[in-house]
Amino acid sequence: MTLGIHGFCPARTRSEAFRCEAWRLDIRHRHPGDSAAGLAILQDRLVVESAADADYLLARHLRPMPRVLQGQALRDLASSAIDLSDGLISDLGHILKASGCGARIDLGRDAGIRCAAAPCGRGSRALRWALSGGEDYELCFTGA
Repeated sequence: MTLGIHGFCPARTRSEAFRCEAWRLDIRHRHPGDSAAGLAILQDRLVVESAADADYLLARHLRPMPRVLQGQALRDLASSAIDLSDGLISDLGHILKASGCGARIDLGRDAGIRCAAAPCGRGSRALRWALSGGEDYELCFTGA
């Protein structure tokens, strides 16, 4: 089954919907890569010792929770927003291309999948999932 949903921004042109200033780009995202880790568990490419972590990651993949209410709350605050269904790098790229801005991604201690303290979250695999895993359905937005 395929489902497509389209929306609109009242009283905004495309250029207004994707406006930002490079020095004011603000990206917020919670737990990027969780869905990719859940998929890896299902494909027997990842073993997670903690049952709670495994259950969480599987749920993030099998039962995503799009941030509809958060998106509605951002409607009058964000200058642009996109859900991260194709991965942070890809979806942020759509905003950057449309706005002509650039971005720097802070890979601080809060970046990475939920089980970052466990072996499944260390190294380049977790970083790859966090940046390009997709299917997270979190929000990436800009604010001026």
